[in-house]
Amino acid sequence: MHSSQGRIIQKNNKADESIALTMKNKPYNILLADDNRNMFNLMKSAFELGEFHGELRWVQDGQELIDYLLRQGNYSNAHSAPLPDLILLDWNMPYKDGRETLQALKTDPLLRNFPVIILSHSE
Repeated sequence: MHSSQGRIIQKNNKADESIALTMKNKPYNILLADDNRNMFNLMKSAFELGEFHGELRWVQDGQELIDYLLRQGNYSNAHSAPLPDLILLDWNMPYKDGRETLQALKTDPLLRNFPVIILSHSE
């Protein structure tokens, strides 16, 4: 089994969390937009077991996702906020939900080409 290391990077009183992943020896960056921290922990565990290589990063809502992709606010440093190869988007989030966020992504010429997988779950 592949050994992974997690790390936490503190920025402006918010923790930007990432974990090393492996996907067929190709670095792969995945960005999870979900208001539920338990979903991040579940994804992190699944990727650790799946021998992925890259990073799983987490934002808590749709607006934070847009800020991350446009490198605004806490995400202005490209080194600490690499653009994702894939976005996992929770459909049911407060503030800016998955529907609004997907519409914003697909209507913005700078953001429309990011691949997005919609997630929906209940507790």
